[in-house]
Order: sequence, then structure tokens, then C-alpha cells
Amino acid sequence: MARRVSKEADERRTEIMNVAQGLFMTKGYDSTSVQQIIEAVGIAKGTFYHHFKSKVALLDAIAVALSEQGMAVMQVTADEPGLSASERINKFFETINAWKVARKDLLIAMIRPLLAPSNAAFRDRLERQNVASITPLLARIIQEGVDEGTFDVFDATEAAGVILAISRMTGLRLQDLLLADATPDQLGQAESMVLANQQAVARVLGTKPGVVHLISIDAVRAWFE
Repeated sequence: MARRVSKEADERRTEIMNVAQGLFMTKGYDSTSVQQIIEAVGIAKGTFYHHFKSKVALLDAIAVALSEQGMAVMQVTADEPGLSASERINKFFETINAWKVARKDLLIAMIRPLLAPSNAAFRDRLERQNVASITPLLARIIQEGVDEGTFDVFDATEAAGVILAISRMTGLRLQDLLLADATPDQLGQAESMVLANQQAVARVLGTKPGVVHLISIDAVRAWFE
């Protein structure tokens, strides 16, 4: 009986998160109240607060779940057979970029509340979790490239850390552009960032610019459509 109750609780928690995601995408995080979520799910207020202490706690749970889903997608690519190191690393990032673009409306709706000062500790925890999970996968691919003679790095794990730092910084700058008022040169600035990103990554990996790209021009354009 205890296991059945636990399963039902997990299903209810997931249902609340899924309904909230839909509301955040269509109405925006700030315009969605806990009461609206409760009414959309069809539960009592006490049931909501049994699972989540607040709307911010719900947002945190959604962010963690999305991070775990993204990691699962990246793991599949990291393990895919028959790819060269450069093909694998490009597909590794292309896969997660495509996954994010498919959830663009939800991710954009979540950006502003996650950037709030009150969420600083959570953001740091989530970022550290992501880096700890991704670094070994990326390091393994880089080491494959070293063994193939495609990449030239002193330490694959350290190189992976540097590349993730570059990716993170590029992501933050693109995020700032997405949140800013639209300008005619907005997309041009984003495309310039991508080209600079490719050059920096090439130098870290000891290969030619363009061989590896963490995000493509097409993926960037999809964010600004």
C-alpha cells in the first residue's frame, strides 16, 4: 500500500509540473498564479503545497527535471557508435541545442524568474550539477579526438571544462540579447558571438576553426524567430 501511495504522489507531482509548464509557456511565469495552477490541475490547495512550498520551488523542480532530461539526451549521443570525435562532439551539442529550441517558449518564460536574486543559490547549484554531469562525457569525446589525432590538448578533462566555460559565457550573452528589446542588429550580434565561439573552441582543441561548433548559426536564428 505504501508503494502505491508513493507512486500516486509521484504521478501527482509530475502532473502539477507538466500543467505548470504549459501555463508558463502560454501565460508567462509572472502572470501564472498558484491558484491558476491548482484549478488547471483540479486539486486542493493543500495538495499543491504538500508537493511544493511555493511557486519558486515548483520552478526549481521544473528546471532540475529539464536539466536531467537534457543530460539523458546528451548521454545517448555520447554513446552513439560509428562517429568520429569531431562528428560526435558536434552532434553532442547539436542534439542538446535542438532539444532546447523545441522547448524555447518554456525556457524563455523561465529565464527572468530564474535570474532573480532570490534564485542565485539555486542557479549556482544547478550549474554545478550540469558541469559535473557533462564534463566526463565531453572529456571522453575529446580524448577520442586526441587518440584519433584530430585534437591536440594537454588534458581532456581540463579542456572540457574550458569549453563548457566558453559555452556558458556565450549562452549568457545570447540570453541577454533574447531578453533585451529587439534591435535590427540583434541577430547579427548573436551570429558574431557564434563565430567567435567557434574560433575559441578550435584553439582549445588544437584544431581548425569550423571543425567543431558548440552552436550553429541556424540554431541561433531559431531562438530569434
